[in-house]
Amino acid sequence: MNSINTFKTAQQNLFRNIFAVMLVVCCSFSSFAQAPANDDPCAATTLTASATCNYQTFTTVNATVSTGLASPGCAGVQFHDVWFQVTVPAGGALTFDTQTGSITDGGMAIYSGDCNTLTFIECDDDDSPNGLMPQITRTGLTPGSTIFVRVWRYNNSATAPPSYGTFGICVTFPPPPPANNNCATAIAAPVNPTTTCTQTLTGTTQSATPSTGVPVPTCSATGVDDDVWYSFVATNATHSVTLSNVTGTSTGMAMALYSGACGALVSLPCTTGNSVIAGGLTVGQTYYVRVYTATATAGLYANFTICIATPPPPPVNDDPCAAVTLTATAACNYQTFTTVSATNSTGFPAPGCANFNGGDVWFQVTVPAGGALTFDTQTGGITDGGMAIYSGDCNTMTLIECDDDDSPNGLMPSITRTGLTPGSTIFVRFWEYGNDAPGTFGICVTFPPPPPANDNCSGAINVPVNPDLNCGQTVTGTTQSATASTGAPAPTCSATGVNDDVWYSFVATGAVHTMTLTNVNGTSTGMAIALYSGTACGSLTFQQCIGGNTLNAGGLTPGQRYFVRVYTTTATAGLYATFTFCVGTPPPPPVNDDPCNATLLTVSENGTCNFQQFTTASATGTIGAPAPGCANYAGGDVWFRVVVPCSGSLILDAQTGVITDGGMAIYRGTCSNLTLITCDDDGSTNGLMPRISSTGLTPGETLWVRFWEYGNDNPGSFSICAQAPPPAPPAATCQTAQSFCTSTTPTTVPNITGQPSTAGGGVYGCLLTIPNPTYYYLQIQNSGSIQITVTQANTAGTGVDVDFVVWGPFNSLGATCTGISAANIVDCSYSTAAVEVVDIPNAVAGQYYLFLVTNFSDQAGTITYQQTGGTGSSNCAIVCTLSASNNGPVCSRGTINLSATTVANAAYQWTGPNCFSSTLQNPTVLTAPTTPGQYVYTVTATTPSGQTCQDTTIVTVSPKPVLAADTSFKICAGSTANLTTIYSTAGLSTAWTLGGVVVANPAAANVTGTYRLIAANTTGCSDTAFVNLTVDTVRTQAAVTQIVCTQTARITLTNVSGIAPFQYSISSNPGVFQTSNQFVAAGGSYTITTRDSLGCTGTTPVTITIVPELTVSAGPDVSIVSGDRTQLQATASGPTTSVLWTPSTGLNATNVFNPIANPTATTTYTVAVTNSLGCLAQDDVVVTVIPYCIKVNNAFTPNGDGINDLWQVYDSYDCLKNVTVHVFNRYGKKVYENKDYRKFWDGRYDNKPVPDGTYYAVVEFTLITGRKISVKTDLTILR
Repeated sequence: MNSINTFKTAQQNLFRNIFAVMLVVCCSFSSFAQAPANDDPCAATTLTASATCNYQTFTTVNATVSTGLASPGCAGVQFHDVWFQVTVPAGGALTFDTQTGSITDGGMAIYSGDCNTLTFIECDDDDSPNGLMPQITRTGLTPGSTIFVRVWRYNNSATAPPSYGTFGICVTFPPPPPANNNCATAIAAPVNPTTTCTQTLTGTTQSATPSTGVPVPTCSATGVDDDVWYSFVATNATHSVTLSNVTGTSTGMAMALYSGACGALVSLPCTTGNSVIAGGLTVGQTYYVRVYTATATAGLYANFTICIATPPPPPVNDDPCAAVTLTATAACNYQTFTTVSATNSTGFPAPGCANFNGGDVWFQVTVPAGGALTFDTQTGGITDGGMAIYSGDCNTMTLIECDDDDSPNGLMPSITRTGLTPGSTIFVRFWEYGNDAPGTFGICVTFPPPPPANDNCSGAINVPVNPDLNCGQTVTGTTQSATASTGAPAPTCSATGVNDDVWYSFVATGAVHTMTLTNVNGTSTGMAIALYSGTACGSLTFQQCIGGNTLNAGGLTPGQRYFVRVYTTTATAGLYATFTFCVGTPPPPPVNDDPCNATLLTVSENGTCNFQQFTTASATGTIGAPAPGCANYAGGDVWFRVVVPCSGSLILDAQTGVITDGGMAIYRGTCSNLTLITCDDDGSTNGLMPRISSTGLTPGETLWVRFWEYGNDNPGSFSICAQAPPPAPPAATCQTAQSFCTSTTPTTVPNITGQPSTAGGGVYGCLLTIPNPTYYYLQIQNSGSIQITVTQANTAGTGVDVDFVVWGPFNSLGATCTGISAANIVDCSYSTAAVEVVDIPNAVAGQYYLFLVTNFSDQAGTITYQQTGGTGSSNCAIVCTLSASNNGPVCSRGTINLSATTVANAAYQWTGPNCFSSTLQNPTVLTAPTTPGQYVYTVTATTPSGQTCQDTTIVTVSPKPVLAADTSFKICAGSTANLTTIYSTAGLSTAWTLGGVVVANPAAANVTGTYRLIAANTTGCSDTAFVNLTVDTVRTQAAVTQIVCTQTARITLTNVSGIAPFQYSISSNPGVFQTSNQFVAAGGSYTITTRDSLGCTGTTPVTITIVPELTVSAGPDVSIVSGDRTQLQATASGPTTSVLWTPSTGLNATNVFNPIANPTATTTYTVAVTNSLGCLAQDDVVVTVIPYCIKVNNAFTPNGDGINDLWQVYDSYDCLKNVTVHVFNRYGKKVYENKDYRKFWDGRYDNKPVPDGTYYAVVEFTLITGRKISVKTDLTILR
C-alpha cells in the first residue's frame, strides 16, 4: 500500500504542478512580486575581493531567468539567478565561494565581458566545502578586468515551480607565493639524528607557482604547479623525508629529491605520498626537496609539517650473503626482526608480488629430509608484508614463489612448499608492502609432521556410528601432511583438493547416515567429503560427495562397510585443516514424506489461521511429481492434503521454526499423478516463508501441498495452516452493488477495508489502482443534471482520501455490470481529497448510474453520498434496506438462529461457512461450527424488479470450556478434599453436586461419593466433569498367639478397611514400618499403627500375656576325692514328664533328679527335663574328682643337706581342706603341734632341734568333701 501511496502522491503532485503552471499562465498579467535588485547582470552587486572570506547574505526570492545567455551547463535546468561583479586584483587569481542559507544546494557560473555581452568562463555545482554549494577558483584572469558571477538555486525539474532562497557569497584572492617558491630560495631544513622528528618546519603550497629549469619528477609530475623547496645537508648515507599534519584544499602530496645546484639539479627518488627514503647520500653534501600537491587543479593547496630524519643503519641481514640462518622446527617459534633502514637488494629476480619497493631483509634455511617447508610471518610494527623464496646461492638465485597475504596473521605472507631438495639452501626475502612503513615483524620456518595414519584407504580409521545426530562419539582428524591417494575413483566435488585426503570407514546401521565435520581449523577450512562403497580399498565405488561440512547419504545397506574420503577443497599444497568427524543417524523420514501419505490439513473458516507444526528433518526428495520451479527446491519435501472449501478460495500460509526460509507448491490430481498449480517462495509476512492464496478452485476438490526448506541445507521444524479467506463484504463487487438515493437526505454507507488492491486504468478511467472497492448505483427519478458530493471519513470522523469513477447511463439495472467501459465513464477522480463532487450531466429519468468508490487509506469508516446541486433527482423507491443479525455468541456445535429484516416481496439467499446455504428469510436451529472464531453469514434479498440488497452478520462461536478428564480422588478419614483446585476454572461459573444435591462447601468435601462439576463461561458454554471421592478409613484387627516354649507371642494383623497395600509399625519400634502383617513381642501392652497406600493410618491396641517357661537346675558344682561319691540334687520349675542325666558314667541312675555320682575323673553332667508341652529345659553340674593326696612319712633327716630335711604328710594339698598334726616323744610329751600344717616340720621344738629318736605322731586330715581321716604313726628323726 505504501508503494501505491507513493505512486499516487507523485501522480497527484504532477496534477497539482500542471494546475499551478496553468495558474501562472492564466494570471501572469495580473501581478508580479518584487525581484531582487541584482536580478539582472547590468544591476550586478559589486563584491570586493579580500584576503579572507567574509560571507555576505543575498536572496534569489522572485528572481527571474536571465535571457540571452546559454545554459551554464551545471547545477540543474532552472536558473532563477542573481548577479554579482568583482574586479580582478593584480595577481590575476580569485576564489568565489558560497555558503548555505535556506538554499542548501546551489549553482554558480562566472563570465568575462560586460553586462550586455558576457563570455562564459566556468560553472560549478558542489565544489564548496559548505555542503552542496558551489566554489570556483580561477587563475590567469586579467588584472583590472571585471568578472560577473551568476548564482541560482539547484532545481532539476523544468516544470516544477521556481525554487528560491537565501545564500552567502564571498570572493578572495590568494596570498603571495611562499618565500621558498623556487629552488634558489629553498629553506634549509634541520636534520634530526634519529627517526624522532624533534626539529621540523611548517610550510604551504598556497599561491606557489611551478618552478622552471628543473628536471621533471617521475611522481605526479602534473602537480608541480604549486611546488615549494627545502634543502638539507646529509649527515648520513640515508635520510628520510616525511610530511605530517597535512591540511588544506588538497591533501594528496608528492615529493622529489635532487642533488647538485639549483641550476643543475639531478633527480633522486620521488614519491606520491607523505614519506620518502633516500639512500646512497654523501655526508656533508646539500640535497634539495621539492614538495607539491599531487593534483593538477589550479588554486588547490596544502599546509604541512616537514621533517628530515636519520634512520638507523641497515639490518645485518640487509644483503642475501649476510642472510640470518633460520632453523626449521616442528612447531612455529616466531623470531622478531626489522626492515627499518633496509635497502633494496639488486641483481636478483624481482619478487613479483606484494608491491615490492625495496627495503628487504634476508634469511636462509636448510631443507630437511622431507623436502617440505612452511615459511610464516607475524605482524609487528609491519601489518602488511611480502615474502619470496629463492634457490641457489647468495649471488645467483632463482625465484621459487612469492606471496602477499596468505598467512592467517592479517595481511602477512605465508608460503608452504613441497618437493624441495633435501639439504639444499632456501633464501627468504621479506619486505614491507610498498616499503612506506618499515618496522618489525616475526618469522618462523616449520616442517610438516609425517602423514596421518589414515593417509590412505588401507589405513582408514573405523568411526563409531551414533544412533542419532547428537554426535556423542566422534574422532578428531587432520589433513596436515596427507598425500594424494591413488587408485580410488576421483570424486565429483572439489576433485583438485584430494591432494591432502584422509580416510575413514564405518559400518552402516541404517539406510541413511549423516557425516559431519565440526571444529574445522587450520590454514584452509573449506572442506569436502566423498563416500565410497566396496569391500576392499582396491575396488571402491564412488557413491556421492559434497563440497561442505555435511554429507547426507541414503540408500545404504545396513551391515555393509563404507569408506569416507575427507579433504580440503583447495589445491594449494601445504594447506591443511583439523576437524572433528562424526557419523550420525538421522531420524526416520516424516510420515508425510510421500504425497500418498500426505497429512490432512483442516481448512479454517473462522478468519484465523491455525498453525500446526511439522518437520522436514530426514525428509527425502519426491520422485515423479512435477518440479515446483521456485524456492531453490533440492528435495527434503513433506506433503499435505487439503479439501477446497465451498468458496473455491484457499489460503495456505507457513510460519518459521528451525526453518526460516521455505518453499511451497500446490498440485491437483491424485497422489501418484499430480499437476502443478502454483509455487511460492517468500509470499508470507512471516519472514522468508511461503504463502499461497488461490481462487477459482473447485469446491470439494482435494489439493496436494508440498513444502520444503529453501535449498534443503537446514531441514527442521516449521508450521503450516490452511484457511478460507473471508467472504467479500456487501457491495464489494459490481454483482453485489447496492442501491442508494440522495434526493432528500444524505446516504451514509460503511466503507470496506482489508481487500486486495487490483490494477486500474482502462474501464476504470483515472483510477490507477482499486483498493477496497464499493459499488453503489442510483436511478434517475427526475431528469436533469445532478451534482453529488462524496465524502469518506474514518471512525474518528477524520476525512480520508476518497476516489471514484461513475459509469452510465444504463437503461436497466441488469446492464450495469456488463456494460461498463471507458467510453461510458461519466466522471472520475484520483486525487488525495476526502471530499469529491460527482457531476452527472443531463440525466434522464429511469436511467441507472453505477458508482465505484475506493478506500485508498484502508481505514475503516463511512462513505456519504449527498446531492448538492442540479435540477435532477434520484429514485428512493428502489433503495433496498436489509439488516442481518444472529443470536450469537453461541457455543461450539451450539444452535445458530439467523434473521434478516423484511424486504417487500424479496427472495432471500443466505450463504456461510461449511457450504451453508438457505433461501429462508430467517434460518434457525443451525449447528454452529466446531472451531471457535468469528464466522461471516451473508444474506442477499432480491426484489422482483431485480434490485438487490445485501448484509452480513458475524456469528461469534465461543470456545467451550474444556475441563480435564474425570478423575478419582481419595482422602484419609478426618481430612477434607478441596475439589475447587482439581480443575482450572478461572473466568468460569461453577456448580458442584453430589447425588443431585448442591455441595455446600466443595473446598472441604469429606463424604465418599461421585461429585459432578458443571463449569460455564459468560456465553453459557459449559463442560462437565466427575470426581469420584473416596474417604479412606483404615481399621485393623489383631490376633495374639504365644510362641510354644518361648516367652514371646506372635501378633497377626487383619485389615478390615483401607486401601492396599498396607504397612505396619509397633509402638516398641515407633516410626519404623514393615510390609509384614506379623510382629513377635514379649509380654506387655502395645499399639499397632497401620498405614495404607494413600498414607492414611489407623491404630490397634494389643496386650500379650505370657505363660512362664520350664526351667531346671542341676545343683551346684561339687568336688570329690578319688574314690568318694556324691549325690546330685536337680530341681525343676514345674511338673515334668521325663528326666535324663548325661553322661551316665559313674551314676547309679539317669532318670531321677538325685542320682549318686561316683566318677573316676572330673565329669560334667547335664540334666534335661521335658514337660507335657514338649518344652525342654536343661542345666549342667560339674563333679570334680581330686586324686588322693595323703602320704604320711614315718621318718626324715633334718640335717640341712637338702634331702628329706622336712616331714611330709601329703603329696599335694589339692584334696585337702585342713591338716592338723601332733608329735609326742616317748614320754608322751607333745613336742610339735600345727593345726594348719602347710609348711613341713623341720624337727625343732622351741626353736631347738629335738633329739634323734622315734616319736609318736597323730595326723588329722579334712578332705575337700568334708570327710575326716586320722593317721597315727611312729616318726623317726635321724641327722
